[in-house]
This record gives sequence, C-alpha cells and structure tokens, in this order.
Amino acid sequence: MLASADANVSLTTTQARENGLVTITGALTATRQVLLPAGKRKIILRNQTTGGFALEVGYATGARAAVPPAASALLKADGTDCYTVGGGFEVAFFAPGAPLASQLISGLVFSRRVVFPAAFNGSRGAASTTATASASFTINRNGSSIGSIVFAASATVASFAAAGETTCNPGDILSLTAPSPADAALANLYFNLRGRLA
Repeated sequence: MLASADANVSLTTTQARENGLVTITGALTATRQVLLPAGKRKIILRNQTTGGFALEVGYATGARAAVPPAASALLKADGTDCYTVGGGFEVAFFAPGAPLASQLISGLVFSRRVVFPAAFNGSRGAASTTATASASFTINRNGSSIGSIVFAASATVASFAAAGETTCNPGDILSLTAPSPADAALANLYFNLRGRLA
C-alpha cells in the first residue's frame, strides 16, 4: 500500500513488482500520475484514493491507463505504453431517419486502447427500412477508412468488412459516414461495434 501526498507518484522497481499488486491511497485534489520504472511488466493497480480522481498509470512518456477512483485494473506495460488488459468494448450508434450523402452519422474519441477484430467480427448493424440498392457506410479512424458497413439491396441486416485487426489508441477519433450517393429509402439505422480492451 502506498500513500499519495496529492502529487504524482514514481514507483520503484520493488514496488512495481511486489505481488503484482499496487494499492494507492491518500486524498487527491486532481488526477495524478503513477509512473512506472523502466521495463515491461503486468501489475494490478488499486485506486483507493479519496477525492474522486483517477490515477493515470504509465511511463514518463507514452500512453497511460486511467484507473478510476474506487476501482482496480490489470495493466500491461510494454516499456513504452501502459494499457488496461482484457475486457470487452462495445459502442452503439443510432441514426434516425434517412441519412444524407456523406453525412457524419456519429463519432467518438477513445480514452482507452481498443482493438477491433478483422471484419469487425461480432459487430452488428440493422435498419428498420431497407435500401433500394447496396449502401456502404465508412468506418474511419482519424479521418482514414478502416472498414465498412454494407446494407445489400432489400436488406435490413448489415455486413462488415475490414482488412485485419484495427487498434485505436487513446486520443484516436472513430467516425461513421453515410454513403454517397445516399439511398433515400434506407432509414433508422442501428450499429453496434464490438472490440476488446487491450
């Protein structure tokens, strides 16, 4: 157990490997960093601080994993970045009515590292009104296409396509855009993208 003096904490090599469990206590007035010593490791970090702030765990530079107050997380540190291990990730979008050509349907910015499987396996798409022709929606990461969601003519269930696994890191922006030209009949769209925390 390690008490924080409401400041960033630098763990020693011994602290970072002792039983693989690090518990941080103390009263925080802001989000604080828990800095790891050099080297690869897996640890469980327990945030038992008060004040309602997260702990950001990682190295002096690179991606950090946020551990909310009163939570514990299994973390993997690869020598450069630190990420939460395991757990599923799902994000849902709904587009009422018929989307316009190239319309931005929805988007999000990632706060954690997420990996989507090849072809977005396990993801779902549905429409309450069928398309008159094939309609392909584009899934973008930071403005570049990483896959598509396709409604075939007369279909209410979509298929997904992507070349391989896609990793989204904290700060990456995922967006979904409608096809151009638009299909005036295709309407009321439901999407659920499924991945895993990494």
